[in-house]
Amino acid sequence: HEMGEEIKCAGLVDVPPVSVASVSLPIAGYVKSTFELLPGKKVSKGQVLATINSLDYIQMQQEYLQALNALALSGLEKSRQQVLSNEEVGSKKKFQQAEADQVNLQTQVKALSLKLELIGCDMKALAKGNMNALLAVKSPIDGYIEEQYLAIGKYVSPTDILVKIVGTLDKHVELKVFEKDLAKLKIGQTILVETEGLRAKAKVFLIGQHE
Repeated sequence: HEMGEEIKCAGLVDVPPVSVASVSLPIAGYVKSTFELLPGKKVSKGQVLATINSLDYIQMQQEYLQALNALALSGLEKSRQQVLSNEEVGSKKKFQQAEADQVNLQTQVKALSLKLELIGCDMKALAKGNMNALLAVKSPIDGYIEEQYLAIGKYVSPTDILVKIVGTLDKHVELKVFEKDLAKLKIGQTILVETEGLRAKAKVFLIGQHE
């Protein structure tokens, strides 16, 4: 009777796309500072990897504050025109125009607010008039540096990848077996994985389809 059979196969350690991050910034600027980002260095989610000095960022903040002030004034103008309209001193057309102006400014403020939040602006500080020229590039995941493309003074654009990070949360082993051996594998089956200086047990969680 056949008591057991050994199937040997080769493969590699990999992570799914959800555990790989290509870090970029949706605004142009110059690298102000960067930290020790050597390949293999461990980083944590939210950790600052570099700072970017951006004139576009300053302009966006200026436009936001101007729109915010204009919105406050439009509210006063709308109230004034409403009083005049109720007293039949001013025309209803002026009140309707003041109302439309306020809606347009509300839309502008909201759009600028969303853009600034997207690039990491501290909206509470900005609302108090505290503008900032620097933006922080932060790690979106826990993991290890794979590659980095940063240098002090380098100009970066929104399409540039600044840092590549590989996470380890969903690390798995991808093995290739001969078609004749596929029938001998089952989901949940325990296997032995060997690498240089490491032996570990794992379980089969997925078997790829074949023609």
